[in-house]
Amino acid sequence: MGISEMWSTITPKTRGASGGSSGDKRERDELDDGNYKVQVVLFKYWMYDDGKPNPERYKWGLEVVDGLSKGKYVEKYQRCSSIGMQILADDMMLLLGRMPTGEEVYNRQANEAGAVVSAVNGITLMMRQQTSAAGYPNFYFNQVIEDEFAASPDTGSDADDDDDDDDIPF
Repeated sequence: MGISEMWSTITPKTRGASGGSSGDKRERDELDDGNYKVQVVLFKYWMYDDGKPNPERYKWGLEVVDGLSKGKYVEKYQRCSSIGMQILADDMMLLLGRMPTGEEVYNRQANEAGAVVSAVNGITLMMRQQTSAAGYPNFYFNQVIEDEFAASPDTGSDADDDDDDDDIPF
């Protein structure tokens, strides 16, 4: 029996208290100012018209993956003002190495983040937290951390590799 036969017979379990988008709600932790190695665990982009300027917003969910604060979770939240959009563009360029299209970032019809979610989730980076004069934390993405166990892109065969085999005595 495949998905086409079974799917309509399944009743999913409801998660979260309100049944809204809070099913993925995670309590935020506090960090001291400093540098942290974090992993992107969430990227959301949505519109919420509350009558204030810039109804589009986005947030990054970031989990510390190293050091004494390992496991702590913080969110980088921004309204989509001209400054907020510049920050998002800079962050996307850093994480992806390219500027994604607006449709990749925001699926307007679904009012959620677009295809870029799958590209940014799981990326590990160095982030700096600095508390503002008003007392709220600002987060700055500094550098993507490459996976040291990932295959190197130039693991192909070279002519030099063949020369090494000639020196083997057996």
